[in-house]
Amino acid sequence: MLKFYNTIISILTLFLLIISGCESDNAKKIKLASSDIDRSEAAQSKSSVLQIAAQEQKTVAILPFKNETNEASLDWLQRGLADMLTTDLRQSPYLNVITPNRLSEIAQQLGYDEDYQESAERLNAIARKAQIQTLVAGRYYNENGKLLIGVDLYDTETARVIPVNEVEGESLERIFSMVNELSDNVRENLHAQVDQHGVDFTQMTNSVDAFKCYSKALENFDKLLWYEAMQCLRDAIKLDSTFAAAYMRLAMFESERGDKNNAVVLLNKARLHSDRLSDIDKMKVEILQKFIDGNFSDGVKMLEEVVIIYPTDIESRVSLAGLYQHRLGDMDSALEHYQIALELDPTQKTIYNDLGYLYAARGEFNTAFQYFDKYQELAPDEPNPYDSKGEILMRAGRFEEAIGQLKTALDKWPSFHHSAFRLAELYSELGDYKAAVKYLDDLQGYLPEKDLKYNISYRKAITLWRFNKKGEAEKVFRKSLEEDPTNLNHYLVAAEMYKSNGDTTAALEIYRKAFENIKKELNRSSDNLASLRNQFGFFLAVELPKEELIDFFKQLVTTLGNERGDLQILLDYALGLMYLREGKTEIAKEYLQKDLEDKFDLIAQNHEASWDMWKYLMESFDMERNNYKSPNSITNKLLNYAREHQRKDIEYMVNFHIARLNKLLGNETEVKKQYQQLGSALETSWQVIGPFAMGSYSGFQHVYPPEQKIDLNINYKSAGRELTWQSANDGYFDGYIDLKKVFGYSAWSVGYGLIYIQSPDERKVQIRLGSNDACKVWLNNKLVWQHFITSKEASLDRDLVTVLLNPGYNKLLVKITNNLLEWGYFLRITDENGNGFPDITFHSYEDVRKAYASK
Repeated sequence: MLKFYNTIISILTLFLLIISGCESDNAKKIKLASSDIDRSEAAQSKSSVLQIAAQEQKTVAILPFKNETNEASLDWLQRGLADMLTTDLRQSPYLNVITPNRLSEIAQQLGYDEDYQESAERLNAIARKAQIQTLVAGRYYNENGKLLIGVDLYDTETARVIPVNEVEGESLERIFSMVNELSDNVRENLHAQVDQHGVDFTQMTNSVDAFKCYSKALENFDKLLWYEAMQCLRDAIKLDSTFAAAYMRLAMFESERGDKNNAVVLLNKARLHSDRLSDIDKMKVEILQKFIDGNFSDGVKMLEEVVIIYPTDIESRVSLAGLYQHRLGDMDSALEHYQIALELDPTQKTIYNDLGYLYAARGEFNTAFQYFDKYQELAPDEPNPYDSKGEILMRAGRFEEAIGQLKTALDKWPSFHHSAFRLAELYSELGDYKAAVKYLDDLQGYLPEKDLKYNISYRKAITLWRFNKKGEAEKVFRKSLEEDPTNLNHYLVAAEMYKSNGDTTAALEIYRKAFENIKKELNRSSDNLASLRNQFGFFLAVELPKEELIDFFKQLVTTLGNERGDLQILLDYALGLMYLREGKTEIAKEYLQKDLEDKFDLIAQNHEASWDMWKYLMESFDMERNNYKSPNSITNKLLNYAREHQRKDIEYMVNFHIARLNKLLGNETEVKKQYQQLGSALETSWQVIGPFAMGSYSGFQHVYPPEQKIDLNINYKSAGRELTWQSANDGYFDGYIDLKKVFGYSAWSVGYGLIYIQSPDERKVQIRLGSNDACKVWLNNKLVWQHFITSKEASLDRDLVTVLLNPGYNKLLVKITNNLLEWGYFLRITDENGNGFPDITFHSYEDVRKAYASK
């Protein structure tokens, strides 16, 4: 399961650190442990040694404490004391601390029950597997009206037991001070100094109950149970209104959910009580503020600094890896940091999840499954390992196996909505309406969060529409729009339903209603501006009067005042584009050329930027067709920005734009040269056919005639339409084959694209594909790739498939399904560095037929 619904990345783990860290020191190196799964050579060479401190790091594991008080009300201290001691000991740079939860998971792996700590043989086996050097076993009991806590240290290498001085207190109110004293005693015996920037429990909170909730939140987070973790943090704040660490972590959650205003309020609360934060937590607050403000580059730089200062902090590395992977598209750097994190602690289960998704994104499904299998070994009783593997099996087109994994996830946790949503989609795909609706209906009683309940209604409306229950679908759509009037995506899909039926009047009515609701919300509270950050595509796509939209955007500019940030940048861009559409080029330039570096930074924040975004950018750049080569042109500046920041993805898209400009100028030679370097076929070389439709199915698994035989002289019939092969030229020349424009509106349908690739020799190449929605690829009649994915727009080079071309002509057939909204694909043939070949050419079916006929 990805970290949150519809998010590109999660910076979550950075802000959920238990207070930790160490000082940088070059005097000593440590050798990192290896895990069970092979590492890549590149990552291994970088992570095999790590500069950390002047003495070697020890791996310590905390066992759950034993309750010897005979008071059931104190049972919570069994885990609570272990959590507190873990948190305190992690302030030392010389200790790698493994939590009781991790120990339990390793014990389950080895087939042990919960009594594993009673057996020295079992403890030794666990210690060997996790490479633990010291076990910390604690107990607490009453004596003479006082509570006493003591621990023994067990050296796993020498089998020596070292008793640690006990601590005592009159009551639970002194529990935090007692734990601080106890941890000092433990560190003294382990010869592990504390980081001077740490914070003790008496600084964090004065409430035992608040810390219990906080500890439970961290436990839920470890299982990726986000909403449960959020509720625990809210409870902690209710019990202690000065709990700065809880405010900070809840702010992060709210930011990820898209409620940036509430996140800022919570961050300000954390700042108000900053004396209760460690120095590293104060850094986290400022990093999160950078991301909320849209200063992405500064936020990444600050996080990179954290990793340098605290090189053994696993959560920071994982956060940085996630940013590299999901926002910057730097898979190699992401892999490096994930691997280092696993070397530091091979029992960190969620890193196996992250690596599984990374390898799946690279098209290496078999390697991804190995990581998910390892994740399931480490956390067999949690839902997420099964959900994750189920999702990737689903993407790989292995539906029945995916269903089994997703059902197991729901058996573990019935309210795990990610699995329920996936099962509903799978059963819809398989034509089982009752099962699809059942999984959506079953969730209603579990989910307290309003946004998730709205999502259920939205998905149910789509399911009804898909199964031709359009009257019921309309009712549910309208109800969901009333419940959640600011969710513009729901309006777009509802309008699409009407358009697919040919009812453009009803679609325009939906657009108008959305626009009016947004204006009402903004008049009610300017705080709702934050909800518009990711919705500008709606205003650029809808068919509303341009003058009205310009007035609306100007009103937003006035509301913002002097406040800058990504919202203001988007407003400038939207106004520029609207003026351009009005033919007012000079006014448009003022807005489009303002703060160009900020606009470029905003583009660079998402390496998976889809054609749906680039089509608007290219539209705005078209005004420079006569001077795009000028050093001061937006095109040239963006190209230089891409090269300076080593963003090949942006450079590729700018080059497609340059090819488009040359096409508009009639420079055909330059167009062909540009496409050759990009490894892309001209749109006119592609032959396409569609839409094939079969009711409620997307057709991903169904075999249509083009998969059996290619004959461009045969016409086919589908859903009352006669289908013929035709040119894929959509008139835009941007590297994207827009099937929606070629075929028109057609939900739950299939289209095919045909091209021939001529190679002078046997050649290993990469097929780089980005589709909307799911895709299959055949090379010379052999299926070489399939990817069932329905929640992402088409982005350049999303899927990478390595294949071997034969000398001569190679037939390439692609199948692209359509669910809703956009429909099309990018496809390039490149070397491993993403560059086109100068001696590989693309040809149409007719070219090949003529070539063979001439022989």
